[in-house]
Parts: sequence; structure tokens; C-alpha cells
Amino acid sequence: MNSKLVKQFAISACLSVLALLNTSTVMAQDKPASSNAVITIALIGDSTVEDESGWGAAFRERFTDDVKVLNFAKGGASSKNWYSGNRMPAVLKAKPDYVLIQFGHNDQPGKGPERETDPKTTYRDSLQRYVLESRSIGAEPILISSVTRRRFDKDGKIRTSLTPWADATETVAAELGVPFLDLHRRSIELHNRLGPEASMEFNFKEGDLTHFNEKGAAVMADLVIQELKSQVPVLKRFLSSTPRSPKHDSSESTSNRPLMAYVGTFSSPLGDVPPTQVDLPEGNGRGIHLFEVDRESGALDPAGTFDLGSSPDCLVINEARDRLYSSNETDRFGESKQGSVSAFAIDPADGQLTLLNTVSSEGDGPTYVSIHPSGKFLFVANYFSGSIAVLPILSDGRLGNATDVQHDSGKVGPTTATHAPPGSFAISGHDGTHAHMIQSDPSGRFVLHVNLGLDRIFVWKFDATSGKLTPNKPASVALPPGDGPRHFDFHPNGRWLYSIQEEGSTVVLFDYDSANGKLSERQTVSSLPEGYAGSNFCSEILVSKDGRFVYAGNRLHDSVSIFAIQTDGTLRQVGNEWTRGNYPRSFNFDPSGTFLYVCNQRADNVTVFQIDRKSGLLAFTGHYAPVGNPSSITFVDLAASADSVHAQRRVSVPEAHQAVAVDGQSFFAISNRKIAQYDKQSAKRLAVWEAPNDSRIKHLNSGVVIDGRLYCANSNWPAKPLKNSLEIFDAENLKHLQSKPFPEFDGAINWIDRHQDAWWIVFAYYGEAEVRRTKLIRYDDDWNQTGEWTFPESVIQRFLPMSNSGGAFDANGQLYVTGHDHAELYVMNVPADGGELEHVTTLPAPIAGQGIAWDDDQPGSLLGIVRSSHEVIFMRVPRTD
Repeated sequence: MNSKLVKQFAISACLSVLALLNTSTVMAQDKPASSNAVITIALIGDSTVEDESGWGAAFRERFTDDVKVLNFAKGGASSKNWYSGNRMPAVLKAKPDYVLIQFGHNDQPGKGPERETDPKTTYRDSLQRYVLESRSIGAEPILISSVTRRRFDKDGKIRTSLTPWADATETVAAELGVPFLDLHRRSIELHNRLGPEASMEFNFKEGDLTHFNEKGAAVMADLVIQELKSQVPVLKRFLSSTPRSPKHDSSESTSNRPLMAYVGTFSSPLGDVPPTQVDLPEGNGRGIHLFEVDRESGALDPAGTFDLGSSPDCLVINEARDRLYSSNETDRFGESKQGSVSAFAIDPADGQLTLLNTVSSEGDGPTYVSIHPSGKFLFVANYFSGSIAVLPILSDGRLGNATDVQHDSGKVGPTTATHAPPGSFAISGHDGTHAHMIQSDPSGRFVLHVNLGLDRIFVWKFDATSGKLTPNKPASVALPPGDGPRHFDFHPNGRWLYSIQEEGSTVVLFDYDSANGKLSERQTVSSLPEGYAGSNFCSEILVSKDGRFVYAGNRLHDSVSIFAIQTDGTLRQVGNEWTRGNYPRSFNFDPSGTFLYVCNQRADNVTVFQIDRKSGLLAFTGHYAPVGNPSSITFVDLAASADSVHAQRRVSVPEAHQAVAVDGQSFFAISNRKIAQYDKQSAKRLAVWEAPNDSRIKHLNSGVVIDGRLYCANSNWPAKPLKNSLEIFDAENLKHLQSKPFPEFDGAINWIDRHQDAWWIVFAYYGEAEVRRTKLIRYDDDWNQTGEWTFPESVIQRFLPMSNSGGAFDANGQLYVTGHDHAELYVMNVPADGGELEHVTTLPAPIAGQGIAWDDDQPGSLLGIVRSSHEVIFMRVPRTD
């Protein structure tokens, strides 16, 4: 950081406004006398950066008045002739703090010898010169790859000739330690998403596929800002919260869009609720309350309401973050006593809601909704009727009529809980059967729901094709009589489930067998501080995203208890925090996991707490948001869509059971003994290969296409002796070409990839005692081992009790791996000399483990599967380096 910026950041927050202004004046003395700016940014580039035809003017509008942007870009300039125009002395004289440098368009062949450069030599030399001269005055240079031209191929995808110059820009940035903004990649991704027709709306004039009108300039400036916030985060504080540029429509960049919160409420009470329901809400909410969230402080700023005329008490948002669903507990649907469920579209620009449709919940008092991992079904728990329902989610996000409805039956528990605290009068909820929560397990193969009145957690097998539920064996697990299970949450490793009991004021740890959908109780702890006596009703339970803490809600005691999760999954209470309100019905984390938001139902407020990541403890921020009878809160980050994994396309194919592979024309769905080839564009099935009955091929785990051949990893796991092989096919017609056996080995081959002129294979081990032996091995072309790596504990915990199922290297050399069931991608760095892989990050993803494959023809496109619904998922994955 340069000296002027250091001085500015050193100003104490407690100085008066006058002192701050005086300091800014002193710091600006080195600048032209007319400038009152604290920071100066200089732009160097061609016409795509200029004010008139490029993104420069819109970029300037993104900053507060503390920033001065000087644009030295010149139309027609390349990295070579811009310098010869005597412009660099003017830049140096202005003494900027930052110099942003973007060239490439006019460096290409055909521009004449005075402009053309070689990306490997003269172009690199020019960029290095600008970097070194900027540093000579204490400025920080920032290199930007050139924005793409809007030229599309016959398939509606961008074709670019600028890649060599973009790659050279990134290389120079890495060599000189300069921040790099990849505008080339980001602009390609944007236009591929928008398509040719929408992209033409950016043209400076008709037929101009290079320069920008006002709308196009604003979109490109937002892409630059989005990269700048990531690469030079110190500048984020100078960005304007209310950009002065024109408001963008929903097709534009997401960088300045808000983080939204949606609060469900009790808004219209029933007159015939049984008197034993002592938590009957007064109904003074106003439907769904919308807020913009301050990312730094956690504060909630009201952004409107959507009044349904009912009580949308539980809200859930889909994986694509463009649909919201509400259970309307106190609604009456039609002539019946049934409640309803509503579907909404979320405006991607401002988060406002549009009602799509409302359907029957197929029961009385719908109190909980959740979405199946496939995104195709909504589950509903109907409290008063003790029933659950499955509703299909249609292609446009609307809800269809139920595909299945199940009614609970059995013996109702006693009104006094087995584990009730001393002096408790907690007797509600045991006047009948009451379904309180429903949710699938991480794999989507089983669905669990709790019935508070019956003191049971039920487990169902789920058919993700028909939407039908079938009782599991065993069909349920019992909790102590009267304790009343209310909610549950899975640990990120999928092996532990934590259930909270409303009347018993307990948290119970279950071991979960994901292969069979079986729950085994292992620990019971009180949700209250030690020594507490009196009445309490538990409410919410959540596991932190990092899997280190459990948070349990207590109503009447009005607190959230914090438990540390031990290495074996057991709980140890480490704290208890007053919620600053009455009757905390539920709570939720913001997307970053920085804040916890508590819905205090009877206090008519939402309170905000900051989470200490190390201790798990909560600290009240001082922020309250007034909301009538809040019952649930959920979030959508409208600025995150370009920076998260999302499904671009789903294709249902019966063979999607183990993995998927892909090449330029086709994708290959792989099951244990069958491979089907599909056209990548039309999804028409082209060919099928199935292993002969006497074949040694038993368990095809993954596949990768290399130079026209499909290589599949095959094992006979869990048979003994274990036998592994590579099965090689002609990718054009699926003709089986070769089988390469491996020496007898006690780890199963699960995936293979080609990277850096070497073969990479994972040998997987399963179970608590063995999974840490799973290893990644590198081979040369003669199949001599040249390296070996193990997996870090942070990823092993997510594999358990299974192992590593899929893996593939991206174009930048990072390794992406999957487990067996979880909807996650684990991004790894591979140390050069072997040892332990480095866990970079975990990305939630719309798949369920298994084999994955990068589409080399579409940078950033990754294919995976959801085996429960037999789908191949085309995903857009952000860069993590």
C-alpha cells in the first residue's frame, strides 16, 4: 500500500469530521490543486477503456467523491504505440495511487507494425514497462485482460482471438506480483449467459461489436469493480453504496446488488386453534418482510413487504436463488380447512417478490417447507393434521399438485416430557399428531420428518422421478415419551444428525447411516444452562457451516445455547446467549456465516449477533429490526450469482448413476456396467455400451475423455480380492478398445485424469478406520509411479463414512474432488513434491457427490450427476485462485 493510503487509513475513527477533512487536504497536496480526492486512479488503455466508447466513465461513477479517476486511455492505441504518444509522463505527473492497465485489441495482427505486438515478447515487454514506471512514483499497478468482442459462433457462444494477450497479461501479473483483473474471462462468461440478442444491446452503434453504449459500459464497469473488490479489497471502502450510473436491468452485472433477507411472519391468526397451543401468535405481521442487509454491520434496512393475507411462517429459497416458497400456516385454502403453499419469483436486481401461484398444502397448518436436492420437489409438514406432502416444482418455479401425501398415526405421547426441566409446565403439542419438520438427507435418497405429538422421527425412501415416498425399514426412531422432537440438522459430514426436543429441552445426537437411512441415538444433552429450573420450549437447531458448533434455541428462557462439536460428534456446551427478545422461534446464519439472526416471535423483532468463528460464541451487535411476530428468516445474496456454483442445465438420463464424462460433441452418462453417449446440445442418445455378463467390469466409477478415447476407472469393490482396471473406449462410437489391469491393490480405483503430461489416479479406502489411506497417485506414460498425495482431515471428515468418489483438474491446475453423497466440491492445491493435498475451499454445488468432468470447450463448465434423480448437471463454477 502506498504512503498516502497508509496515512488515510491510519485516521482514527473517533476524529471529528473537521479533523478528517483537514487530513484529507494535507494528503491531497501532492495532487493538482483542483483535486480534493483522497485516492487517485489512472486508467491506461484503448478505446474500450475510454470515457466515450468504453467503460471508463461508468467506472468513475462507482466511487465516492474521495476517489478521482483520471482516464488516459486512447482510441486505436496498442500497448506499443500508447507509450510512444508521450502519455506516460502525464500519468506520472498526476501521481496516482493506482494505475489500471488494459490493452490487447490493437496489439493483434492486422493493426500495422506500429501497433502489433507478440504476446510472448513485445506485448509482455510493454506491460512490464508500465508496471515498473508506475511503481517508480509509488503507485500500485493493476493489470487487466482485455474485454472480449461480442462475436458469437453458430452455437451462440463467444469466439475470441484475444486469449493469447489475456494469458500474457495474467503471466506478467504473476511474475511481477501485480493484482490481475480477468475482464476477458468475465466478459466472455457474461455474454455466453446473455446470448447474442441481449449482448447486442451493449453496442456503441449498430454493428459495433467492440465498443459500448451507456448500458454496456455500466455492465463492463461492474465486472471490473467485481474483480477489483476481490483483488484489491482495500478499495472496497471507497465504493459508492448508491452508484450514480443508471439503474441496470436484470441481465446486467451483479456486483452492486444487495444481500437480501426475507422474514416470514404470523399475520392472520386462526380462530379455531386448539387451546393447548399456548404459543398461538397474535398475527400482527404483514406477510413477508423484506430487508437489505448491511454486509459489514449485519444491520437490516426495510425494503418492503409482501402481504399474502395469510401467515407465511416458513420460507425456503431454491439453489438458483431465484424462487422463494412459503408455507402459509394460518391460511384456509378454498373451502377446506387445509393450508397453502406459495411460490414467488425473486427479482435478481432488487430482490422484490412476484407471486407465481398458491396451492393446497394437503393438510392443516403447514409449518415447514424444504426443497429436495434435485430442485424438483418441495416437501411440506402440516402441523395440525399431522401429515406431510410432496409438491412438484414445475419448470417455471410454480408448484404443482401433490405427488404424494402421508398421514402419521400412532400413540400420542404424554403431556409431561421425560426430560422436562424441574418445575416445567411444558405440556403443549401432545393433544394429537403434529408433523413439525420435513427435509431430505444430503443425498436426496431418504426424506426425514418429525412428529412432535408421536415423539418420533420418521424416515422415508424417496423416488426422485415419481415424487413418491415409501416407508424405510425401520420406518422411524422413537424419542423419550413427551419430549416432542421439533427440528433437526445434519452435520456437514452427513454422518451425524442433531435433533432438538421442544418439551424435553434436549439435544440428541444420532449417528446416521446414509446407505440405509438408519438413525442410532448416541448422546442426549440439555439445551439449557446447568441448574436451570422452570418452563421452556425449544425451537430451532442449526449446525455451523464449518461443522464446529451447534446452536439451540430456547423459548421462555429466551436464549441460544452454543455447543462445541467434539471429534466424535458429541456435544459440549460452551455458552448461552440472551436473544434480546421474547420467544425466539427460529434463527439463521447469513450467507457468510458471520452473523446469526434471531426471530423473537413475541417481542416483534429480529436481533442480530456476530459469531466468533473460533469460540462459536455470540456477541449482540446492537441491531434490532421491528417485525410483527417473526417466525423465520432466510437470505439471498443477489451479488453472488457470478461467484458461486450454479446449475445451468439439467438433463434426465437413466444411466446417470456413477459419473459423467464429456468431450466437444458428447457427454457420457456412466453407471456400474453401462455407458450411454448423448449429444451435448440436443441430449439425444447416440450410443450405448453394456458390459457382457461374463465381463470383469463390475463397477465403473468415473470417466475422462483424452484424445478421442474414454478412460473409465473400474473396480470390483467391495469384493475380495480387490481387482482394479482402466477400461478404454472409442469416444466416437463407444467401442471397447482395451482393458488395462492394475496389480492387486487394497484400494479401489475411483477416478482417473490427465494433467501436466501425467496420469493421476485415486485409490479409495472406505470406513472410519481406513478412509485416511485414500491416496492420489501420479504416473508417467509407462505407468511408473512419480508422486503420491493424501487428503487433509478437513476433507476426510466430509468423505466419511464413504470416500473420495470423483476428481478432475481444472485449466488452472487446481484439483476439484467430490465425496459420495454431499452436494459439495472440494477445491485442492497439489504440492509439487507430494505429501498432503491443500484444501483451498468448499463450494456448495447442485450435485450429490460421484464422478465429475470439466468441459474443456466451455471454460468454467463442470458436469456432475444427481444419482437419486438420474440427472446430469451442467454447472458454472467460479475461479477460486
